[in-house]
Amino acid sequence: MLNSQGTLDSAYFKERTQELDRKLQTAQKQFHANLDDKDGERFDELRKLIGIFERAEPIAEFDEIKFGQIVNKITVLSELEIRFDLIGNIGFTEQIAR
Repeated sequence: MLNSQGTLDSAYFKERTQELDRKLQTAQKQFHANLDDKDGERFDELRKLIGIFERAEPIAEFDEIKFGQIVNKITVLSELEIRFDLIGNIGFTEQIAR
């Protein structure tokens, strides 16, 4: 805004903008370099999970194929609780109605 009003010197503005762009690119490279294979695999699984939900139509009946693509493990915690572990290290606990 200051640059468009002529309050800030355009050469200075350009120089600072380029410097910030370089810093941003460096930070992004460091971020990606610090991701290990496990993180990359998790991001891939999360993208897959998001894609499945984005393409999903309203559920009228149980879909065994989609369920198998999404759920890694089911654990019975007690007579009243069950845990679902999904791809991408996402999990949730459900209460069993009796």
